Amino acid sequence: MSISSRRIVLLACGSFNPTTVMHLRLFELARDHLRLEKNCHVARGIISPTSDAYEKKGLAAGHHRVAMARLAAATSGWDSLVVDQWEVDQPKWTETAKVMRHFQTELDKDSQLKLKLLCGGDLLESFAVPNLWSEEDVNAPRIG
Repeated sequence: MSISSRRIVLLACGSFNPTTVMHLRLFELARDHLRLEKNCHVARGIISPTSDAYEKKGLAAGHHRVAMARLAAATSGWDSLVVDQWEVDQPKWTETAKVMRHFQTELDKDSQLKLKLLCGGDLLESFAVPNLWSEEDVNAPRIG
């Protein structure tokens, strides 16, 4: 399969409270790994800040987190890194699997694009928290 036929969109969900250099570095590392090791082209990166309804102490207002993420993306040196505000605009917290389904539905218009979730350490740790992830989401069919 040629590199042009294996196009990936990277999605990172989270509070982005604030967006840090390490968030941006996660995108860079994933992009470089997929290109060098898997012969894939990362067509886009999406930063998706969570809704204000997410119960996290000290969570800045969504419009501020979106603005910070947009500034970070603009200075990242990667023109295809975007901030999407669909998730932050939701009236309640949205599970990661549902956010992925939303973006996959958007990407289905271009059958060449495959969605991949970027997981930071905090998200990975959450997999070990009992009853945090629904059984349906843990065992969801592979997206992308």
